[in-house]
Amino acid sequence: PGRIFITVGTGHAMNEIPLGFEWPGFKEKVQRLKEAIEIIQLLWKGGFVDYEGKYYRIKTAKLYTKPKTKIPMYVATSNAAVAEIAGEMCDGILTNPRGLEKYLEIINALEKGARKAGKDPSKLSKCLEFKVSYDYDYDRAYRSALFWAPTAIPREKREQVSDPRVLESMVGEEERRKVKETWLITTDVDDIFKSLAYFLKLGFDRVYIHSASPNEEKFLNFLGRDILPWMREFYEQLGRPIRPVLE
Repeated sequence: PGRIFITVGTGHAMNEIPLGFEWPGFKEKVQRLKEAIEIIQLLWKGGFVDYEGKYYRIKTAKLYTKPKTKIPMYVATSNAAVAEIAGEMCDGILTNPRGLEKYLEIINALEKGARKAGKDPSKLSKCLEFKVSYDYDYDRAYRSALFWAPTAIPREKREQVSDPRVLESMVGEEERRKVKETWLITTDVDDIFKSLAYFLKLGFDRVYIHSASPNEEKFLNFLGRDILPWMREFYEQLGRPIRPVLE
């Protein structure tokens, strides 16, 4: 109980176009996101639901097995406009290291949205996707993290690309450099502790640990044995409970 949550976002072409969907521009994607959030929340309330949006419509839809308790809903974004929607309609945000570059802007937008909806901004969850690749051999850890290099391609270049093979072919020196900047690639476990301490002090209450380590089983054992107990103790000293999540 209490461990289930849902995170929504505007999506990626690679996940939509192969299914036959048209891939719209940013404004339309944001509007579709808002409508989807409204539909999910209406269904969670129970009963038969009618909804007539600009993009989505449902008629006498019913969720026959309702969740017993409220399921937190977060919005994944590093965009201030979308963060405001998260504050207004949802329970918090999930951002990534790219979002840290404009962290204050995103948090201010999140809190603005909450106040607009009459909610207490301090009750919203701030989640971070912490990207890490750990190994005794730095080059091995770096090569393993390069699997995710296509995600470093600028949005304007990859926005309409749905073929993962094309995305991989678009990776160049700039993307490889960004991997080093946005991922913690390390041979020293102390670097992991320091990074997590920094994120927790910033105010994140949920840390989503995304590992690209060459030996994932070994890394997960290390997390369970050393990292998570330390995180709980460290965060208790800050006065809030921590909810670490592993990927």
